[in-house]
Amino acid sequence: MAGLAHFSIGFAAKHVAPKVPLVFLLLACELLDIVCMGLMIFNLDPQAYWTHSLVMAAAWSLAAAGVTALITRRLRPAIVLGSLVASHWVVDAITWPMTAVMPDTSVVGMPILFQETPRIGLGLYRSVAGVILGEGVFLAAGIALYVVWLVNHKRQKKATA
Repeated sequence: MAGLAHFSIGFAAKHVAPKVPLVFLLLACELLDIVCMGLMIFNLDPQAYWTHSLVMAAAWSLAAAGVTALITRRLRPAIVLGSLVASHWVVDAITWPMTAVMPDTSVVGMPILFQETPRIGLGLYRSVAGVILGEGVFLAAGIALYVVWLVNHKRQKKATA
């Protein structure tokens, strides 16, 4: 869950990385879930520690930034995409535990490292109102920022043509 809230950050990031295609910004925000699902299919990360712990989210962020830097030879897209990967953990820490969405879950927050380490979870999604706020309002705000960027970008293109 929280997928839409993750996407909101990708939409908003277009302002700071105008040359990066939107699809890459959105995928970076969801990279931890994409890798997690792949690992879970093969039962390699059933508790999501290799993707959703703070330490591993930082490692995945650095990896994404490094790969981006190697491919683009540019620092800004690397920093932005790496930061978007890291933003996933932050959004999850704000929303977990998600008892309004998954009442049977025993997960109380996002782990710092592995199972026996402290967990961080502010619990925004403990209520349906929190889910609506987190998903709806944040997505609307992210899309609104993207649309503002798009309109300004088209204006600038038209002015230079």
